[in-house]
Parts: sequence; C-alpha cells; structure tokens
Amino acid sequence: MKVAVIGATGVLGRNIVPRLLANGHEVRAVVRRRDAIPRFAAIGAETASADIFDTGALTAALAACDAAINVATAVPRPGDPSQWEQNTKVRVDGTRSFLAAAAAAGTTRLLHQSIAMINKSDGGAWVDETSPYYATPHTRSAVDLETLARASDLDWRIVRAALFYGAGTGFDDFWRRRARDGTLQVPGDGDGYLSLIHISDAAAAIVAALEAPGGQQIYLASDDEPVTYNAFYGYLSTLEGGDAPANGGPAFLPSFRVRNDKLRGLGWTPHFPNFRCGFV
Repeated sequence: MKVAVIGATGVLGRNIVPRLLANGHEVRAVVRRRDAIPRFAAIGAETASADIFDTGALTAALAACDAAINVATAVPRPGDPSQWEQNTKVRVDGTRSFLAAAAAAGTTRLLHQSIAMINKSDGGAWVDETSPYYATPHTRSAVDLETLARASDLDWRIVRAALFYGAGTGFDDFWRRRARDGTLQVPGDGDGYLSLIHISDAAAAIVAALEAPGGQQIYLASDDEPVTYNAFYGYLSTLEGGDAPANGGPAFLPSFRVRNDKLRGLGWTPHFPNFRCGFV
C-alpha cells in the first residue's frame, strides 16, 4: 500500500514511518515544517507539506495514497497542562479536515489514533473493546474523534492506545526525576489501574491494525500487565532510590485496566510485555 502519515514528526509518527517502510509499504510523511523533510528522505520516505486544518493542502498530500494514518495530537508534555485546548482542536477539527481530505482524495482506508483511557474500569475490572466508554474533561476530544470517524462509511480503524512511555514521550524522565527527588505522588489511594504501552509497541500496533484485512474495527493497544499506581510508583521509587511515594495526589485519569486480546489476534505482541521490562 501507499500510506500517508499525518503527524509524522510526532513521537508516535517517527516510530510508525520506518515500520511501514520495513513492511514494504510506500510511505508519504505529511509534515508542516520543511526542516523535517531530510529526516524522512534519509530513510526512504516521500514527504508532503500540509497543516491538518488546511483541507485543500491535506487533500493534495493524500493524492494517490491507498491508506492514511492520523496520529496528529498536541498532548501537553508531562507536568505542563497548557495545551489541552489545542489538543482538542487537533483531535476534533483536525479529524473533520482529515476525513474531508481523504474523501476528496479517494483515500479509503483510514486509521485514527484514540486513547484507551476512555475505557474506564469500575472497581479495577478488566475491560475490552466491547466495554462501555466514557468522556472526561481530558478524554472528551478522543470520544469526539471516534464519533466522527465511526460516522464515516470509509474503511476506518481506531487504535485506542494506553499511556505512552519510552524515548521521546517525556514520561520516563518525568517519572524517574520525581521518584528520585521524592515528589512522585500516587493519585488518590493508589488502587486505580494504569495501562501502559511502550511507544515502539504502539507504533507496531498501529501498523498491524492498518494491515488487518477487515475494516471498521476498534483495537485496544496496551502491554500485558496493567498495574496499580501503588505498585508502579513504588517500583519506580525503589528503582531510583527515592522515598516511598505518598498517596493523595490528584487523579487526572480514570482507572483503566484494558485487555489486548483482539490486537494479539492480528499477530501483534508487545516487545515490552510489562512495565518492568520497559523501566530498567
């Protein structure tokens, strides 16, 4: 397939492009900044310049592409809540523009990146793609994105990714630094669940979902071992030599303990099956 990647310069996009190339696809990295072009040319990808809000430019960027992946976001860096409004704009208005451009360009297979946090776990219960999903102030834009995507009659696929970590995400350094200086604080009583996925495994999950033969599907992408905040933060504090984290911190995310069985059914498996393999 010839695949366009919207948001190619982001941490997830940078992991997706070489994986697509390795699987034999032609890839067009859609970028806003011309200084990003040499990075993709060096690994054999085409480039096109377009802003996700410019439907005309995006239509031209998708020309002759069989499929397109939209992983454009503006999620704030850890500890910096300043960009949530922009992230909502990218996820909602950007998705509208993406869908219109794909329809105009004749690109029918579309993959949208959503988030696993909308599959809230009541009482720590396991959840999967058939479970109810919910919107919170920080996750509503993902629910709105999915509503737009699913209303399309195109061959859509949605990957709900767990919380990213790994190089370039910012979370590793943020958590480790706080563990070392004793400021890592457990949300609430710490019994809530956190589902994690290494950024490289998330990229592999998106490629697997794109290549799957059946469309109009939703997949949860997580490692094999969701963990309570008490266990995860306690492990990090021990690893970094810090004091045990205190309870009572703010809970920005709902508890979510998600299964990855459906994605595994495509042949995908996480290289980092649990947090202990990813944080060493």
